[in-house]
Amino acid sequence: MTTTPPLFANNRSPTPDLDLAIARICALNCLEVGQNILLDLLVKLKYKNSEGKTLTLISLKYSFDRLAKINFLERQKNGAYKITDAKRNSVLLDLMQSPDLGHWIVKLRDHLPKGTVSANWMQKSAEYCWREILWTALIGDVSECEDWLEELQSQNHSLPTVTATLFKDDAGRQLFTSLLTPIQALLLRNVLAPASALLTDCKTAYEYALDKIDVFKQWPQFLGTLGSQAMLRGNFIGFHSANALMPETEQSIGKAIYAVLQGDYVAANRLFEQAAKLQRGEKSKRRVYFEGLPGMLYALACVGENTPLSLKTAKAQV
Repeated sequence: MTTTPPLFANNRSPTPDLDLAIARICALNCLEVGQNILLDLLVKLKYKNSEGKTLTLISLKYSFDRLAKINFLERQKNGAYKITDAKRNSVLLDLMQSPDLGHWIVKLRDHLPKGTVSANWMQKSAEYCWREILWTALIGDVSECEDWLEELQSQNHSLPTVTATLFKDDAGRQLFTSLLTPIQALLLRNVLAPASALLTDCKTAYEYALDKIDVFKQWPQFLGTLGSQAMLRGNFIGFHSANALMPETEQSIGKAIYAVLQGDYVAANRLFEQAAKLQRGEKSKRRVYFEGLPGMLYALACVGENTPLSLKTAKAQV
């Protein structure tokens, strides 16, 4: 006798396991999933209809209609189905807490289409990258998750981030907190870094990261991104909290940037010099130069100090 999954506790169904499988497949995908793809996948996974016979599109329609009625699925204009925003994270959380998670990821990787961008057959589509980011985050594959985040970042797309999707409701936030800490750091940095450069909204991710800052003390690259976002928001307490957890070299650079923003160019230059000295020791190089924003601010501080030596340093830095 089959038991009704907790997600469908208040809804009687002759095929509760089949309904749950459909919901999981759709929740694990970025966009809609076609009826024929769902049918093919469910047959390969050996699901049956209510009479124990091979599934057909006609028998699947009863599950589709049932899931749509209880607000789990939305039928698209092209006939495909998509998980609703209201239920996606509840389904994912339920899957995360089950022993079947790894099994589902393996099966979906084996059977779901692997879409490509026609302009470059080696490049995966944004939707494919998105689902791989989600899947690798759920199973805790840090290296793969980082690679897929970089792949998606290189593309021009309008998809919401996985982080934004998970932060939409309580179930998603609960799921996010259960992910491995390095996975959380990667997903949060994926939101905060572009937000710092493009001045886009990242309030929810920023506040979560700041609240859990001690959890991320082993990931200085993420702390640097969080500190930059705090500084942009004028939250200097948050900036100093993040900076205090950084390695000594990064701490000096952070303090130097803060000094530049305060107009204390002399103090900023001493701190940049201290950071350069530490970097020379770390890299065994005679000369080191700061790249990006720190380099620009170092040059600005040197010009602001306006001594022969500082002006010479500014020229060398740029």
